[in-house]
Amino acid sequence: MTQTGADNAWPLLDVFPTLGQGLAPVALCDLPTAVQPMSALGAQAWVKRDDLTHKTYGGNKTRKFEFIAAEILAKNKTHVVTLGGTGTNHGVATAMVCQQLGLKSTVITFHQPNSAFVKKNQSLMKYFGAKVINAGPIALAALRFYLNPRRLHKDYYFLPGGGAVPVATLSYINAAFELKRQIDHQLCPEPAEIYVPVGSASTLAGLTLGCALAGMKTKVIGIQVLDSHMGPIETCTESVVKKLMTQALEMLPNEYPQALNGLPKVIFA
Repeated sequence: MTQTGADNAWPLLDVFPTLGQGLAPVALCDLPTAVQPMSALGAQAWVKRDDLTHKTYGGNKTRKFEFIAAEILAKNKTHVVTLGGTGTNHGVATAMVCQQLGLKSTVITFHQPNSAFVKKNQSLMKYFGAKVINAGPIALAALRFYLNPRRLHKDYYFLPGGGAVPVATLSYINAAFELKRQIDHQLCPEPAEIYVPVGSASTLAGLTLGCALAGMKTKVIGIQVLDSHMGPIETCTESVVKKLMTQALEMLPNEYPQALNGLPKVIFA
């Protein structure tokens, strides 16, 4: 049985009502995503179907964009520049959302092994109207992104690979409160552990912090799928996760009754 526990798509704003006064998420996804038992893996195995966040291109990147897009629009940006491998899922999500919102997009890519999957994502980025620039090795792509002169232009929004910005972390704090609501509605048990792939770290940061804020005892365990560094730049490390959690906490109003005793523990498998 698959159940969603359909309610307000952003329970985070119910918990932090004043947050929505300065940040209005953009309705891009089909939320809440369903919780579904995985009986083939055992009686206590469940999955939350974030692969179905969007009918065209689902996944965690699209969920993040509900909050990222709010920041882009609030700053009156019209062109989003981001970074990823030649088959980047994040690049596809960026291109799709920008097309939907009437924004321009550029994806700076670095080489990764060619495959049918990579070719498909290259085609999708172009289909959704992105300008795709293959910068070659990862170091050159990073330089082209981080030292880009268009950073001085008021119309451009530079989005790190994977959407790893503090506001994206809020989207997965919201997902944790969404899951807590489904637990409270008895649609699934409270998980002892949640396993999540970790690339750019904001999903792990949001779920780890969100479960703690929601009063859940769940351990969120990250499975690293990306190198820890992009050249000299940290991308997938414990310190990156902690920094994103700290920045997200600073964005939340001081109205939540449950105090955290420091940041929750970051766990990598």
